[in-house]
Amino acid sequence: MKNHNVINNLKFVFGHIKKNEKKLIVMSILSAVIYALSAYIMPILSKIIIDSVIAEKSVKFLIVSIIIMLVVQVLISDVSEYIFFQSWWRIIRARYSFEPLRLNQILSIRYDKLEKQETLNLAQKAAAATENNSNGIESFLRNLQAFLTSGFQLVIAMFLIVSLNPIVVLLMLIFAYIGYRITGNARKKDKELMWDILPQYERGRDYYKNISKDFSYGKDIRLFNMQKFILNKEKREAKMVHQIMKKSNNRWIKYSTINYCYFLMNEIVMYAWLVYAILQGQIGIGDFSLYLMTMKTFFESVSTFLDSISKIKKDSYEVSDFRRFIELPEDNNGKCLILEKDIPVKIEFKNVSFRYPDQEENIINDISFQINESDRIAIVGYNGAGKSTIIKLLCRLYDPTDGKILINGEDIKQYKRSDCFRLFSPVFQDVNLFAFSVTENVTMKKQEETDHKRLVNAFTKADVTSLIDKLPKGPDTLLFKIMDKNGVNLSGGEKQKLSVARSIYKDAEIFIFDEPTASLDPIAEKEFYESIDEKVSRKPVIYISHRLSSTKFCNKIFLLEHGKIIERGTHEELMNYNGEYAKIYTLQAGYYKSNKVSGGEQESEQA
Repeated sequence: MKNHNVINNLKFVFGHIKKNEKKLIVMSILSAVIYALSAYIMPILSKIIIDSVIAEKSVKFLIVSIIIMLVVQVLISDVSEYIFFQSWWRIIRARYSFEPLRLNQILSIRYDKLEKQETLNLAQKAAAATENNSNGIESFLRNLQAFLTSGFQLVIAMFLIVSLNPIVVLLMLIFAYIGYRITGNARKKDKELMWDILPQYERGRDYYKNISKDFSYGKDIRLFNMQKFILNKEKREAKMVHQIMKKSNNRWIKYSTINYCYFLMNEIVMYAWLVYAILQGQIGIGDFSLYLMTMKTFFESVSTFLDSISKIKKDSYEVSDFRRFIELPEDNNGKCLILEKDIPVKIEFKNVSFRYPDQEENIINDISFQINESDRIAIVGYNGAGKSTIIKLLCRLYDPTDGKILINGEDIKQYKRSDCFRLFSPVFQDVNLFAFSVTENVTMKKQEETDHKRLVNAFTKADVTSLIDKLPKGPDTLLFKIMDKNGVNLSGGEKQKLSVARSIYKDAEIFIFDEPTASLDPIAEKEFYESIDEKVSRKPVIYISHRLSSTKFCNKIFLLEHGKIIERGTHEELMNYNGEYAKIYTLQAGYYKSNKVSGGEQESEQA
């Protein structure tokens, strides 16, 4: 991944700010100029007063001079404060304007990359670059402002002290440069020993904090008495964060002490020269006051100027990390094939194998099959056989490690992932609903973009109309109490029905049901699948299950074991083959018969 240099990052940041916070650039420059000028008001005032006293000017002249200088000081201070606070909150708003770039990336990044430590660490760095004012974007902008301010102060100071001994000025520049090198080295080490290491421990700490306040974990935490267990894990990660930051702080104490020694040496040189100059009659007492303050400002400006450069470099690394994250490439870099809407699709798995990132063994091994129009396909097998992985490959959440997946004869990689996602209406075992309205949870669109006729049809087919009628605001009722104290919590079965309604509303080319009925008994599961089968017209449907009683109506059944299809055919063909499928089916049917589950003998016959 590319590391961007400071100039490139400046162009990126200011290019974005020009679109979102135009006035900030002007205000930052104005603030820098006015702050630079205000630093010299008092030195000049002191010189005028001292020179006037020595020259025995009238009291009236002194009073008028003081009043004028004070009025100028007050005006400049007021203007600089106003501009400072205007730029201060605009910098914060500018930082916030970068946050959607990060959130958009985290929401749309390739699914398989979300499991990689490299991606997760980079995402954590990108978050750190936009979520606080001491790192990344905001620090970059504030240090640029300090750079401009100290730069203007430096120019004014150079103009005022140009007549002094150049050797003294050179010594001050050398001391300031040494301090810059020391600080720059410290920041470089901080980047390597803190910024690059901290994210993995911060992610762990934040994870334990998040589950401690996540309502969905509340029952398990309390019933299994996990409070201390989770707290100890959070403390362990927090301790690592603290230790890394403590080491960083100790490094800064050491470097700051060294820097302070150089600062004292500069003060000694500066005072020695000015005392010598006044004893030699080279400057007057008024000049002594002006030059003393000017030289102090000069040294501080040089130090701040160089220090801001060092900080900008450090901030640029963090901005670069942010950019590296938001610029993570999609794999379709060239021209993609167009996947037409509303046309039948034929999908073929051709000798497909797959293993998850950082794993040595395949979870799927050399699988081949076809999905044609109107197919009813059941993929069955025990847990861990690879059923859900096939669905992830089919939906293009992952790409095969070996082999190909073809859509209408073309490699799936030739299409955009977004086009591939459009092909599928899935219902997963783990139903995820959002703190949105019921309507938005089904349509996944804004209210004004909703097709209400299609929505009512989805409610009807998913058998949730009676549920909707009972809700306080009907389909406009918000779920959960996160956004609204009157939000509604649904049962597991109700959530499942809404998930089915979501799938029906999308009405994609292929329907997928990945064990959404695992909590149901076999009779209810069979009725659910047969009901769905009637509602999705002639489109292909794929059912995932570890139970075989609900797949008899499918025209293709694939039995998986250890990532391989070991048997395939219709229910009748597989039963006649009398292999593993028949064995499992007979065992399951016998189990339900012996336990007389809900329907007794009748259920075992249907199973």
